[in-house]
Amino acid sequence: REIVNTLWPTMAAILAFGWNALGTASAATNDTHSTDTSIEQAIAAATEGRCDEAFATLSELGELESRARLLVAQCRIRAGLYPEALDDLNRIRAASDLSPGQVGDVELYRAVAFYHLERYTEASAALGRAEGVSGDEAQIALYRGLIALRNGNNDRAAPALETASRLAPAITEPVASYYAGLAWQGSAERAKARAAFK
Repeated sequence: REIVNTLWPTMAAILAFGWNALGTASAATNDTHSTDTSIEQAIAAATEGRCDEAFATLSELGELESRARLLVAQCRIRAGLYPEALDDLNRIRAASDLSPGQVGDVELYRAVAFYHLERYTEASAALGRAEGVSGDEAQIALYRGLIALRNGNNDRAAPALETASRLAPAITEPVASYYAGLAWQGSAERAKARAAFK
């Protein structure tokens, strides 16, 4: 859960970017100002852990229901409600109103939920579907590394975790380096382990 809380600012930023682009798309059917206000209120509610309120605010705007489910799923992941998040994400996997990047994010957050439910094979498969589609390469690398570490594959885990650290240090640290240090330690690479822990 600490991993998820470390990554939450990025989740919220990604959502804000996606929603802002949406305001123009829905201007023809809704007042742009009220749409933007609803989006801001939903993101604020999700950031404060009020997941159901975030969903209710956005689902009132009919064309945003799939995106609302993506937002509430991320909120639930942050709250440690992994089965509920997975249910939301599974409901929008085939949604035609999501952009390709959002489809990738659905798979990424399914992987995160699977990981925290200790369903590592399913997490790895979901990461495979997210790769090259989701824009959050750092989080994909982080969870690839964590799964490899859980599977005892230190030689694969350490580079993936260091990639996550390099791609987005502001959001993956200190988690990525700590686990990279453990992986290097497990590979008897003491100098690399010390550098990662440092």
